[in-house]
Amino acid sequence: MLWVGQIEGTVATIQSCLVPPQESIRSEDGIGYFLSSETLFNLNRFLSDKRLRLIAQIHSHPTEAYHSAMDDKYAIVAIEGGFSLVVPYFARTEHTPTGWAVYRLRNARWQEVSPAVTRQIFQLVG
Repeated sequence: MLWVGQIEGTVATIQSCLVPPQESIRSEDGIGYFLSSETLFNLNRFLSDKRLRLIAQIHSHPTEAYHSAMDDKYAIVAIEGGFSLVVPYFARTEHTPTGWAVYRLRNARWQEVSPAVTRQIFQLVG
């Protein structure tokens, strides 16, 4: 899933959740899903047309949540400051980012965000 929205100053507001078409992959690193070049092109065109930004990518793991080598290799978020959220146990647990593994792209590397900082960054409303 992708969170898209607007960024004003230091605040990002999620306005929509997208689930683009995905293709499966199996390699020596494991199994996963990725977006085709056509899907990525259509996603970028949609974001541009709607004046939206890609804020975060969200996916799940069957056990503990962490950013795997596959997650690094096939990341959709590629802009500095973007987020990658990994939900443990195929989302059979807590349904808020504070219970997930949260990573932020800094200096072209995914860096884990602590639960305390995650609570400060993500404010769920509604």
